[in-house]
Amino acid sequence: EYRTLGVFENYSLLLVKPVQGRKHQIRKHFKYVCHPVIGDTTYGKGRDNNYFRNRFNFHRMALHCLSLAFEHPFTGEKITVVARPPEDLDALFSACGLKDAVVAAIEGLE
Repeated sequence: EYRTLGVFENYSLLLVKPVQGRKHQIRKHFKYVCHPVIGDTTYGKGRDNNYFRNRFNFHRMALHCLSLAFEHPFTGEKITVVARPPEDLDALFSACGLKDAVVAAIEGLE
């Protein structure tokens, strides 16, 4: 499941909710529909990865686990952990004009 949070040039910022948790699920599914993750050297596109390296000095995969939710094994209480994007990814969002979309997504989780 996914929704588009914003668009920069020909690239989209997505909020993705994996349905199963299978290995590389997000990366494989988006490659299959010709929308690979930026920085993914296995399933991505070298041309796009190079563009983000050269223009934004961004040298890793643009993939981040924003939140994780589970039931506590003893109390049954729902536990939600929210992890804000690291500085390099946050800087990329700002440079692409997508920072407000990320902030809104985080606020929707907290």
